[in-house]
Amino acid sequence: MKSLKLSTIALTFAFSTLAMTHSSMVFAGEGHDHDEKPTYTQKQPPHDEEENVVVLSEQAILANGIETERASIGIISQHDTLFGVIAPTIDNTFTIMAPYQGIVEKVFVEIGDRVTKNQPLLKVQNRQTLQSYIIKSPADGEVTERLIAQGQLALDQTLLTIINLEQVWVELSAFPENIEKLKIGQSADIYDLHQHLNTSGKVSYIAPMMTGGHIARARVVINNLDGHWRPGMHVKADVKTAELTSQLRVKQTAIQSLEDENVVFVKTANRFEARHVTLGEANREWVSVIEGLNAGEEYVTENSYILKADLLKNGASHAH
Repeated sequence: MKSLKLSTIALTFAFSTLAMTHSSMVFAGEGHDHDEKPTYTQKQPPHDEEENVVVLSEQAILANGIETERASIGIISQHDTLFGVIAPTIDNTFTIMAPYQGIVEKVFVEIGDRVTKNQPLLKVQNRQTLQSYIIKSPADGEVTERLIAQGQLALDQTLLTIINLEQVWVELSAFPENIEKLKIGQSADIYDLHQHLNTSGKVSYIAPMMTGGHIARARVVINNLDGHWRPGMHVKADVKTAELTSQLRVKQTAIQSLEDENVVFVKTANRFEARHVTLGEANREWVSVIEGLNAGEEYVTENSYILKADLLKNGASHAH
């Protein structure tokens, strides 16, 4: 009996040891599986697939003055910029002389006076007949010179000069590279050098010869009813030398530079994408887009620099 009891104890101990060993193996196995296949997921930082996009609320769009329009097909006019000076036209410059020699009895006008056609200018006594006669203004205009005084003898000389400045000439200096593109009848936009006013006219004359300084004279006729364009005033002119039709174009104000590349901001809802574009011919207002934009897409025309600043602030300009 004592031997049987000892055997039973030994068998129980063996089973206990086996169970403990099995439990240890299972625990170790579960730990190994945990390393290979985690039962949890770690939150990964989101990947920004739209790094060149700025998103603004409607309120922010209005507050920042973001304006847009649709890219469209149009004309791009090309210009040459020339510089020149305002001059009176010959046909509207009048030199007043006495038809008969005599003593000037009366001068009715002074320099700066505006006169009308047939207005009395001078009263002269004929030296031979001693009869007095009136010299009248041949046209509307302004007295720019007075070269005679009362009591003086009027001989074969200029007594007064009257100029009508309702039309004036713009005498432009054109270099050889300009002359090749200039033609009679081309339109020109004229600006004073202070950018106070601009007007337009037509090229009426191109000199057939160059001066010693390799400059030729080109002339534009402009209206001057308000008298702004005074003879002697220096001006510049943008002469239209060509027109490119059927061009996909955007406003010059739309173009921004990111990483030395030209971009425009294309709007979809409240998202603004910095789109790389290849540009072509341009003028003061428009630039053609060869690649990167389609007709009808909405793009930012005003205050796009605000969107650029937002991209740079967030480091987005480094994305392609």
